[in-house]
Amino acid sequence: MSLPHAFGTTINNIPFNEPYLTPHQTRAKHWQNILRKKNKPLVGLAWRGNPDHVNDQRRSAKLDEILGFLSEDFDWVSLEKFPTDEELRPIKKNEPHKTIWG
Repeated sequence: MSLPHAFGTTINNIPFNEPYLTPHQTRAKHWQNILRKKNKPLVGLAWRGNPDHVNDQRRSAKLDEILGFLSEDFDWVSLEKFPTDEELRPIKKNEPHKTIWG
């Protein structure tokens, strides 16, 4: 992180000022329509890391173990790329006081 300091980089002299990531417009519109329907702040939740990581047991949790800790003041959005059938059950159940959708 010291290279920007060494080169005197500031927000005004970054050479490329165009976005480097562009979302797929159809998909972005789809999710905007879904996510706009909620009145509570949205919080993304990812509970698993790479199962092949040497320290995964300390980096990952089981969804059912953390559900009780989720605040009812938020709507929760699953950021898991490949949730298991077991994990999808409480998500599909969609408890009225907690929303987790994927």
